[in-house]
Amino acid sequence: MKRITWMGSTMAILALVAAQARAADAAAPAAGAAAAVEQVKPTGTDQVKVKKQWKPQTLCPVNGDPINKEVYTDYKRWRVYFCCQACVPKFEAEPDTYMKKMVQEGVRCERNKSAKRDHPAKAKAAAETPKPE
Repeated sequence: MKRITWMGSTMAILALVAAQARAADAAAPAAGAAAAVEQVKPTGTDQVKVKKQWKPQTLCPVNGDPINKEVYTDYKRWRVYFCCQACVPKFEAEPDTYMKKMVQEGVRCERNKSAKRDHPAKAKAAAETPKPE
């Protein structure tokens, strides 16, 4: 009987702690225009949720200088800005390296809203279709 009472009280305490944690998350204010992304990082046997704050791109991914909004390229539906025209070919030679670096620094590029989102199978079929002469 004591064991059942102990288990019941333990479950009630855990439910109360979980409810308080949910209330604290709901009451947390949004961090301005930066989007919050939850990442799960394992620590031993437990997993801890960490919120990552994204910041807009202000520096060139190649040189690290302030960006010029007139110099850009579009990569996988993302618009990447540069400080000068000389940085564009360097980025295009290794785009994944620079994009990975920006993600690690918490920088999020703008979405290119004019780029169409095609399914990879449709894009492959269009590439294989012979063009009429």
